[in-house]
Amino acid sequence: MKLTVNGNINEYYVQTLCLLFFPGSRFSKSEEESDGAPEAIVSVREDNGTVNAEVTLKYNNKSVTKACEESATENALFSDPYRLSVGKAFFAAGKSLLGIAPQWGILTGVRPSKLALR
Repeated sequence: MKLTVNGNINEYYVQTLCLLFFPGSRFSKSEEESDGAPEAIVSVREDNGTVNAEVTLKYNNKSVTKACEESATENALFSDPYRLSVGKAFFAAGKSLLGIAPQWGILTGVRPSKLALR
């Protein structure tokens, strides 16, 4: 899977989001484009206290782009607005492109319960 990440977001987090919709994928920045191979382009930036994320997913000659924005200050104590905006945009793009939605949403990793404890 070709993965392009632009902005202040952890690339490993984006890879875990990719695995929600494309399980077993391996990641490369230099992978050749081929018909049907999945590709994700993630861009995130902050403007005037708002974090804007845009995710484009390409798979089987189809392409979907979704965007999300989160306040950079609201609830910043409890959640990272960069991760939240990228996660929401990625989930919306994956759901729209593939027609599937994991029941656990954008929660990934070994210990998502840490979020609940906050």
